[in-house]
Amino acid sequence: MFLKKSVRLIIWLTWLKNKQGRNDISSSLQNLEHAKQLNQERLLEINNLKNILAYGNNVNNNYKLNTEKRLLYTEGYLNHNADHMSDQSFKNAKVKQENRKNQLDQFKI
Repeated sequence: MFLKKSVRLIIWLTWLKNKQGRNDISSSLQNLEHAKQLNQERLLEINNLKNILAYGNNVNNNYKLNTEKRLLYTEGYLNHNADHMSDQSFKNAKVKQENRKNQLDQFKI
């Protein structure tokens, strides 16, 4: 049932987008390239909506993996450059590292 509603939503959004965009496309051959560009943008939006419905928001972003990488790289940076950093910068970086660890713990739950 959810899938049927999702498909209906995609169809409705596509129709609405096409209805709004009709004024942008004229019948002259000069605007053929513009029409192709608008159509390509619409197809990308439709595919993005399909991905959001199927997999959730931000399907292209692997937030957990990015957070793990930031944690690892920042830890290495702090180990090598702690002597050259101001106390405040070092404390701020450590706080951010703790926040990243907390975020990763939230993924485990």
